[in-house]
Amino acid sequence: MRLAGAGVAGGLVSFFSSIVLPRLFPHLLLDHPQERKSHDKPTHLWGGMAMVLGFFTFITISDTSLPMSLWGVLLGAALLGVIDDLRGVSALPKLFFQGVLGVGFVATHGHLPFFGPNWVEVCGTILFFVLVLNGYNFLDGLNGLLGGHIFLSALALLIMGITMESPLVAVLGAGMVATTSGFLIPNSKGDLFMGDGGSLFLGVAMISGLLALSSIETLGRGVWWVALPLLLPLGDLGWVTIRRMSKGRSPFVADKKHLHHILAKRLGAKRSVAILLVITAGLSTLGVLGALGRISP
Repeated sequence: MRLAGAGVAGGLVSFFSSIVLPRLFPHLLLDHPQERKSHDKPTHLWGGMAMVLGFFTFITISDTSLPMSLWGVLLGAALLGVIDDLRGVSALPKLFFQGVLGVGFVATHGHLPFFGPNWVEVCGTILFFVLVLNGYNFLDGLNGLLGGHIFLSALALLIMGITMESPLVAVLGAGMVATTSGFLIPNSKGDLFMGDGGSLFLGVAMISGLLALSSIETLGRGVWWVALPLLLPLGDLGWVTIRRMSKGRSPFVADKKHLHHILAKRLGAKRSVAILLVITAGLSTLGVLGALGRISP
C-alpha cells in the first residue's frame, strides 16, 4: 500500500515539475530545432530533472533507503546529461565520463552475471553500462518513445520484484513506472523532452534494477530474460554505428537514420511509436515469463 501511495506521489511530482520547471526557467535547457531533429519549435529539456524530483519523492515516501553510492551514480549520470543538454559535451569526453560512472557502479555494487571468469563479467558490466546509456540516448527521438519504452520495461522489473519478493527491485521498478507516467503526459504532446539528463538517469536506474534482480540466488543469469526489452535500444545503437562506419563516417555524428526515424518517415511518428511500444510490451512479457520459468529457450 505504501508503494502505491509513493508511486502516486512520485508521478504527481514528476508531472507538476514538468509543468513548473519550464515556467521557472524559460530560457534554460531549451532544445532548438535542427535539420536532424524532428521538432519544429524550441522545446524544454526539463523532463529529466522533473523525473529525478519525482523519483526522489517516491523513494522518500516509500521509506526505502538506497545506498549513497547508488545515489552518487544516479545523480552523476543526471548531471552529466544536464551539462550535455546545456553546453554540449563531445562524444569522446562523454564516453569517458560514462565509463568512469560505470567503473564506480561496478566497484560499489558488483557486476552482472555474464558468461565467463570474474574479469570478463566486470568488463562486460562496464561495457553494458555504457551501451545502455547510449542506447537510451539514441532511442530518445520521437515523442513518447523512450518514456514509454522505459515505463514498460520498468513494469516488468516491478512485476519481477514483487514475484521474487525483492523490495529493492520492486522499488526501482515502481519508481521508474511512477516518474515516467508523470513525464509522458506533456512529452506525448511534444511540450517537453527528457533530455540526456533523463535518459542517463533512467539508464542507471534500469541497470541497478537488473543487478539487484540478478543477485537473487534462484534467478542468477535468468535476469537476461528481463533485459530483453533492451534489445530495442541496443539494436538501434548497433545498427546506427555499423551503418555509419560502413559509409566511412564517424559513429558519433548524429543523423536521422535511426530505426524509429526510418519507421516514422514511412508510417508517421505516432504509428511508429505505437509499433515500437507494442514490440517493447511483447519483449517485456516474454522476459517475465522466461525469467519465471513459464517458457524455455
